[in-house]
Amino acid sequence: MKNFYKLIISIIFLFVFPSLYAQDIYEDWVKYGGTQNYFLRSATKTDASANIYQAGATISDNGDYDVLITKYDRGGNEIWSETYDANGYNDVAIDVYIDPSSNVYIAGTTYNPNTSGYSLLILKYNSTGILIWDEVYNYSGSLYNVAT
Repeated sequence: MKNFYKLIISIIFLFVFPSLYAQDIYEDWVKYGGTQNYFLRSATKTDASANIYQAGATISDNGDYDVLITKYDRGGNEIWSETYDANGYNDVAIDVYIDPSSNVYIAGTTYNPNTSGYSLLILKYNSTGILIWDEVYNYSGSLYNVAT
C-alpha cells in the first residue's frame, strides 16, 4: 500500500510541477539559401570546435546525383562546400566521420547504371575541404556494395 501512495504522489508531482524536470530548447540560428534544385541530407556531424558537417547528395548539371559535403561554423555560416562525382555515376554520402585532426571521411555509395551495380565509396577531405583521396570498392560477387 505504501508503494501505491508513492506512485500517486510521484504522478501528481510530475503533473503539478513540470517546470522542475522540463528542459528548455532554444533555436540558435536558421539559415536558408543555396541554388541547387535538390539536396538529400544523409548525415550531420559536429567536430570538437562545434563546426557542423552536412553530407548527402545533390543533382548535378548533368542530371546525376553527386556527393555534397558542406562545413558550417557554429553560427551557421558556410566555411566550405564540395561536391564529388565518380565518373558521372549516381553518388550519395551515407555517413561522415571527423577525426581528431579535423579530416573528414565520407562513406557513401556510387551506382553504375551501365552494370546496374553499386560500389562502396570512401572519400577523405582535409579540414579546409581539399579532397585528399577517394576509393571505390567493388566486390565482384555482389551487386550491392553499399555503405551502411
